[in-house]
Amino acid sequence: MASDIANGMDLDEALAHHAAGRLTRAEAIYRRILQATPDDVEALNLLGLLLQDQGDLLQGIALITRALEIDPEYPEALTNLARARNARGELDAAIASAERALELDSELPEAHHQLGRALLEQGDYAGAEAALRRSLTLAPELADSHVSLGIAYARQYQADKAIASFAAADRLQPNRPAALIAMGSALAAANQLDAALGYLQRAVTLAPTDAAAHSALAVTHRRRQDPASSAAAARQALALDPNLADVWLLLGADLASMGAFDEAEACQRRALALTPGSAEALRDLAMIGRTDTAGTEVDALRARLHDPEAPESERIAAGFGVGGRLDRAGSFDEAFAAYVTANRLVRDRLLRDGHGFDPAALTLTVDWLTATFDRAAFEHRHVNGDPSPMPVFIVGMPRSGTSLVEQIAASHPAVFGGGERKDIGELVRALDRGPINTPPFAWDAKAAEAIAADHVRRLTILSGGASRFIDKLPDNILMLGHIAMLFPNARVIYCRRDLRDVGLSAFFQHFGDGVPWSCDLRDCASRALEIERLGQHWRDVLPLRMLEVTYEALVADLEGESRRLIDFLNLEWDPACLDFHQTSRVVMSSSYWQVRQPLHDRSVGKWRHYLGHLAPLVLPLVGTVPEMDEKEWRLLTVDTAAAIREARLHEEARRPEAAEQIFGALYREYPDNATVLYECGLFKARYGNLAEGIALLTAATEADPAHAPAHIDLARALLLDGKADEAVAAATQGTEIDPNLVEGWLQLGNAESKLEHHASAVLAFRRASELAPESNTIRMRFARALFEAKAFDESLDAWKQAAEAEPENAEALVGYGTALAQASVFDEALAIAHRAIAVNPETPVLFFQLAWIFFRLQMPARSIELAEQGLKLDPGSVDLLVLRADMLSHTGDFVAAADSYRQALEIDPFSGSASEGLSRLGQDVDRVDFVAKATRRVADASLPTIDRVGVAFALAAAHDKAKDYEAAFHAYETANKLIRSVRATPDATPLLNTLRGLVDWSRTIFTEDTFLDALPLGNASNVPVFIVGMPRSGTTLVEQIIASHPSAIGLGERTDIVNLPAIMNGQKQFAAPAAWDPKAVHRQTAALLDRLRAHDPNALRIINKLPDNIQSLGQIAILFPRAHIIICRRDLRDVCWSCYTQNFFDEGMIWTDTLEECAARARMIEELREFWLNVLPVPVLEVQYETLVNNLEQESRRLIDFVGLPWDPACLSFHKNERPVMTASVWQVRQPIYSSSVGRWKRYRKHLAPLLEGLQGLVPDDD
Repeated sequence: MASDIANGMDLDEALAHHAAGRLTRAEAIYRRILQATPDDVEALNLLGLLLQDQGDLLQGIALITRALEIDPEYPEALTNLARARNARGELDAAIASAERALELDSELPEAHHQLGRALLEQGDYAGAEAALRRSLTLAPELADSHVSLGIAYARQYQADKAIASFAAADRLQPNRPAALIAMGSALAAANQLDAALGYLQRAVTLAPTDAAAHSALAVTHRRRQDPASSAAAARQALALDPNLADVWLLLGADLASMGAFDEAEACQRRALALTPGSAEALRDLAMIGRTDTAGTEVDALRARLHDPEAPESERIAAGFGVGGRLDRAGSFDEAFAAYVTANRLVRDRLLRDGHGFDPAALTLTVDWLTATFDRAAFEHRHVNGDPSPMPVFIVGMPRSGTSLVEQIAASHPAVFGGGERKDIGELVRALDRGPINTPPFAWDAKAAEAIAADHVRRLTILSGGASRFIDKLPDNILMLGHIAMLFPNARVIYCRRDLRDVGLSAFFQHFGDGVPWSCDLRDCASRALEIERLGQHWRDVLPLRMLEVTYEALVADLEGESRRLIDFLNLEWDPACLDFHQTSRVVMSSSYWQVRQPLHDRSVGKWRHYLGHLAPLVLPLVGTVPEMDEKEWRLLTVDTAAAIREARLHEEARRPEAAEQIFGALYREYPDNATVLYECGLFKARYGNLAEGIALLTAATEADPAHAPAHIDLARALLLDGKADEAVAAATQGTEIDPNLVEGWLQLGNAESKLEHHASAVLAFRRASELAPESNTIRMRFARALFEAKAFDESLDAWKQAAEAEPENAEALVGYGTALAQASVFDEALAIAHRAIAVNPETPVLFFQLAWIFFRLQMPARSIELAEQGLKLDPGSVDLLVLRADMLSHTGDFVAAADSYRQALEIDPFSGSASEGLSRLGQDVDRVDFVAKATRRVADASLPTIDRVGVAFALAAAHDKAKDYEAAFHAYETANKLIRSVRATPDATPLLNTLRGLVDWSRTIFTEDTFLDALPLGNASNVPVFIVGMPRSGTTLVEQIIASHPSAIGLGERTDIVNLPAIMNGQKQFAAPAAWDPKAVHRQTAALLDRLRAHDPNALRIINKLPDNIQSLGQIAILFPRAHIIICRRDLRDVCWSCYTQNFFDEGMIWTDTLEECAARARMIEELREFWLNVLPVPVLEVQYETLVNNLEQESRRLIDFVGLPWDPACLSFHKNERPVMTASVWQVRQPIYSSSVGRWKRYRKHLAPLLEGLQGLVPDDD
């Protein structure tokens, strides 16, 4: 017990001495304790810590390790062990010790600090930041944690946070030289040079004999482009410690920048003596042309480069050093290999540190610059800047000749060469006040002018009386817009050089971390292309005086170009400019040696020595560099896959001319290579040369018959060339070779659709959709094919899925809306169409879709309005012009309709729908010209059938009008055969069988008892009027006469009554009225009447003139027993012939395609008519068309009397009624009554045998 107390008192005393810095006395006490008690873990731990502070790391580690052997769960000892491991650079061990300490005590601030230190040195800056922030949360007074955290921020380029952390450390423990050095060095590395200098100058003042302080100060002066100050600080450091090899190298670089090459060489060789084989020293010697010729340096550097144990920086320096020596020796392949290895090391380090090159980010920057700094930005500037003409900016790509141009200009006594200054970036950051890429119109104008004026004052001081001050930072090309705002009278010299030489020269330079793109040839090209794009933009819009200097021209004509340069600066010529290499001035770029040599042309075209290795650089630059010869192309296209990739990238970047050069070279070099043929063919086809593309793709399939993509893309090209049959064959072959290629089935489906083989198209698209169920594009093609195949229900489902998958996709919404309208789900169709327009208000096809839906709703005025809105967006849309014309004709505005049809024909002279529309309106055309052209178009199988049909009907009408009935019949026959070829079924048999079933069912169901039993179901309204019969039997004319009465309105062909029984029948096709639900009947009939009255609440009679309601007269008589039923009749020969001559594309009218089926349908309707007349318990009026035509007033009065209205003379002027007419009789019912259509069939009697035979017994035999 007494011993423990004594040890405790001794330990307290030792700790007091330790804390006060009396380390010798503290050590003595610790050792006395351990002599008495060798296993005292606290004494072991604290003595180990003390020895660390004295620099004896190994003995300190041994003592702490002994303490942990005695007590493994001693967190303070683990923390001190981590500290020692950090000091020795044993980072993994330090992390393990710190993490174990934190497992035992998570609240130990120093453990977090040591963990952060280790992570910081490993490059895990985010992890280090987190650990150090935790340390400071627990112990805000830990100055060392603030220092380390500041370094972590600095290495993440978070300068403001770094400066704040360092300031906190300085407040807690000011005037610590080691901390000041660490803080200054970190800030210098983050380019916060002014702040760095402040800390380092204090460190030198506090510790004038500390070589590290002078060294860090020298490095910072170097970064500030001040080699004289850097050299002075380096000499101070070396005077204190002459064995600092790195400082000798730094001093050598400073001297080289000032042109003192002999002194520089002496420094570099001193560094080499201190570190034999130093790659960095040998590299720097090479940069000033001081290399051996015996090859010993090359061997040493090569060994260093490939030594995995050598420091990374040494290996990098070795790579660049050996590359330069081998290049000068003409060993180009070996040189290139060395450069590749060195650059790979640089790139890996940059990526590891999170500083890699991001081409996309550069593209975005250039996009922002070109968008922000346009002509308008300069015309409406609000910042006046400083008017001084002193500033001169030399910009361009690094290695483009900027140093040479500056050296020439700075050799003039009136010009001061300021080198690569960072001033402009700092000025802009100050004005942006936070976010980068702040447009200058957001600057404070007064602040901008003050900053610009202050900058000019500083330049004036630095220039020593010169009238021009050059800032030759190449990257200022990114700041020219800002420069133009701040210095409107500045001059810009844009240096350009063959980009192949630029890229190669940059790749051969070790720029450090500031030029991340230089270590990858592809990145060099990306950077060059963006700078070229930006340079062209500045040429177009920059209001500054700009001179373009080409390196090759300067080398070829030094005096001429130099005079042009000095003249641009508005200075008198001075011969000293031609002796630029003798000018004594600071040159801080990597060209400091070259610009002090007489001019030579060895660097022009240097890329040719390395061309076999330069495909990643040169191929992306094709189109921006001079054309190459066949030998050069051969070297560039050795790797065909890489060349193809680059050509494709040119395409993606909208540089087809460059892609064409590469594909052309590939084809010339590899004319039998299937892949090359395929890619070249694809390119030709994509860019409009279909014939050549098809030839190349065909050659690819011949070179490799198993090349499935070649067959498939051949199909695509053939389809574009209008060769759908051949496309089907090619796509089929592709799918047979590889049935899992989605694109093959897509192309097969496209080709089959083009041929209007809709069933085959559906099969192909279905297979594509099965292979790629996630593709909405394929789903939409499948849906469209189903629609074209008349599989409307499945099409509706597919379109619905497509619209749900992409609720804002215009195509999906259009398709879904169309399918809904086809299904007569008009409310939802309208909602979808309106949503489509809301999402895509600038899409003309959407207005067409919405207008079409309103057409289906029989609302032509609204349809016209929407069509005209669409035409404002696309005045050349034939579809919209024809739809507008159709709707105008339905409203009776035939003049405007004809004009719209003619506009469509001006755009597409053979639009079938426009031609047919004019024909319907009875408009004259140049028959001879029209007939000749229309005949060719009808015969052209490559055209869409729907267009051929329309033209065929128009052609037939033209022949009919000219009384050429023979030609007219053959045209009508052709038109109907074309329609039949694209029907969903091969003939009308299914439809006629259904009608047969309905007739038979009606005869069975609708008996006298049926009507008596159903009396309670009926709605008592007498408002409805139903006009029924065969199509073309006069239903429209009858409706027009009644609707001309002021108390009646005609709603055209409505399907309400057809759908009503289906709803009450539970969607069954046939169901007896006995099965109807009386409540549902009353509810539905009342709702129907409400919908009808909504059109005109005051109308006493509302007409539905759907001819096919004749099939539902039994149901109508039950539902509306007081309704007025009018059956229209006409000579069935005229009815059927008129149907045959109409373009009825609706599937329900398939029977109109042949004369036999017209007769069959007419016979069944006649049978049904006779049945209804015998059984219906309600009055029915029959109107004979021929009688109506011959005795209009009498028959009209009979009609009006039958519907229970007083006579009104307006009914005789029915042709003046402006109500919309939505049937094929749109033109006829707006003409005064005529009888020319009576007996029209007779003109075609000799062709009508099938019709007449089918109608035997229903029509007279003696006509």
